[in-house]
Amino acid sequence: MSLRWKLVLSIGIPVLVVYGILIWVQYSTLRDTALADARTSARLASESWANSFNGELHGVAQAVDAIAYAVAMHTSLQEEEVYLLNEQLMDQNQLVAGSSVAFKPRQWLPHVDQYAPYSWEIEGEKKRRDLAKEYDYTTREWYTEGADGTAGWTEPYDGPVFGSLLVTYSTPVVREGQVIGVVAADIALLPLQQQLMESGPEGMTTMLASPDGKFIVHPDPERIFSDSVQSEADRTGTESLAAWSRDAKGGNAGFQQLARYPMNRDHWLLYSPVKATDWSMAAAFSKDDILEPVHRQLVLNLILMGAGLLTLLAIITFAGFRIVRPVRKLAGAVRKLGDGDLEVRVDPPSGRDEIGDLARGFNEMTERLQENIRVLALETAARERFEGEMHVARNIQEMLLPKAFPALPDRNDVEVWALNEPARVVAGDFFDIIDHGDRITVVMADVSGKGAGAAMFMSMAHTIIRIFDSENLPLTDLVHRLNQCLYPDSKGTMFVTLVILRYEPSSGSMEFVNGGHPQPVAISSAGSVQLVGNSTGPLVGAIEQADWTSLTHVLEPGDRLVLYTDGVTEARNESGAMLGTEGLLEVLEQDSMKRDTSELLCKNLVKTIHQREPGEPSDDITVLVLGRPLHSS
Repeated sequence: MSLRWKLVLSIGIPVLVVYGILIWVQYSTLRDTALADARTSARLASESWANSFNGELHGVAQAVDAIAYAVAMHTSLQEEEVYLLNEQLMDQNQLVAGSSVAFKPRQWLPHVDQYAPYSWEIEGEKKRRDLAKEYDYTTREWYTEGADGTAGWTEPYDGPVFGSLLVTYSTPVVREGQVIGVVAADIALLPLQQQLMESGPEGMTTMLASPDGKFIVHPDPERIFSDSVQSEADRTGTESLAAWSRDAKGGNAGFQQLARYPMNRDHWLLYSPVKATDWSMAAAFSKDDILEPVHRQLVLNLILMGAGLLTLLAIITFAGFRIVRPVRKLAGAVRKLGDGDLEVRVDPPSGRDEIGDLARGFNEMTERLQENIRVLALETAARERFEGEMHVARNIQEMLLPKAFPALPDRNDVEVWALNEPARVVAGDFFDIIDHGDRITVVMADVSGKGAGAAMFMSMAHTIIRIFDSENLPLTDLVHRLNQCLYPDSKGTMFVTLVILRYEPSSGSMEFVNGGHPQPVAISSAGSVQLVGNSTGPLVGAIEQADWTSLTHVLEPGDRLVLYTDGVTEARNESGAMLGTEGLLEVLEQDSMKRDTSELLCKNLVKTIHQREPGEPSDDITVLVLGRPLHSS
């Protein structure tokens, strides 16, 4: 073992032991404090809720007693007045979902056996019903609870009107020392359940048990009203639940620790009585939730301890390195460099001896090597990005251009040939031929810019032209709407030059719009060559508000129309001079060109451009020839 590792271990191990003891002491302290705080919070929560519900339910009881007194004092109440008393009770107490004044047999009127006017509210609308017409209410617990002359709360039961679980407070109506009926107020338990399930703090579970121990609120819905605290104690074998059951029946508060209950988790349970109803309110905190912040703090402390220990070990290791001879340090750095670690550096020893010079020379060498590799990587990445972009652009351009020629082989009344020679740097040339039967739409266009951006703009223009052409819009309107579609995206930074024409093979007539594109060239059957028309409007997509006009031309039998992009006229010879429009006309006026078929005319014109411009062309070269045959049927 080397000297520096002996130094690291001799100091690091004792420090690690001390850190471990400190962490354990802190964890124990935090755990005890968290458990004590949670117990206090649970006790306060259970007592607070118990007191709150006790107050609310006591208020309901007082209001019901007041209604019973009013009924007892008025010996000549009308039916409408009884219903109004019920509805007054509901209006004054939000917990009251329904109210009834149920008279003993023949106490309402001598000839009426049973009468129990009942009012309730559903979705903001008050309803009325005589319960005597629904069932024999004198056998129901809510009636017998008060009919014996004492007021009290019922056990939860299924309400026949609401179709949901209720608990009812009933108080007798005593007139001249005789019980003549019962005033009952229904409390719907579903809102109470939801309030308890939602209002507790994070990590706390609420439970509510009736006087006989049945669960009114429980985190497991299947336990509500189907199980009691005692039955759960018997099922799970949990003595703590049995103790809660005993305390709940005795109206006592208490504290219990529950193992794997509820929801199969350990909890601390604190409960308090709701004296108005003899219910028992319980708040349970999961031990896992209580100790989670402690565990997080423990993890944080361990991380800090590890960071501190690593820092200390780094300092010790550094000191060890200072002790070891500089040559070994330099040898280790050389091995790392051989393994490909270009970040390796050597701290030269103090002084200006040969070893120090060697260390500084080594650092300079690795820095230059790293910089050279970084520059090479950047250049390679840039080149790969550029080539990838060009590949995408070329694919887009190839997808848009028609591939089979002649373009309309099934027709003998028109002849269309085209040829596209792409430059190495993809530009934005595209053309299209759309056969509508009685008319043919031909497009020759050039998008400004190069690369993927120009290709995407080209794709947009191509698609928009096809959509509007299918609607048979007038050409000027078509170009105008194309401009409206392209300008918002380009803001004039990208644009299209184009010639778009509609040709009628039956007559040879055509209408065309020229948006800043090179003029087409017409070659007559007699051999004359001339430019056709001028630009009829600005570049498309360059100006937000612009208009275009259209021109017409007629192809006689044997005539041809040549469309091309600026890659033809801007081709430069060795001296840098461009071909230009006049040079193009001179090329086309050659007898060999005029006698060529449309296919050979395309190929020979492109060949002439390549011969003029040595090396790779700087721009796409695109030529399209539209011809009207001499004889067609």
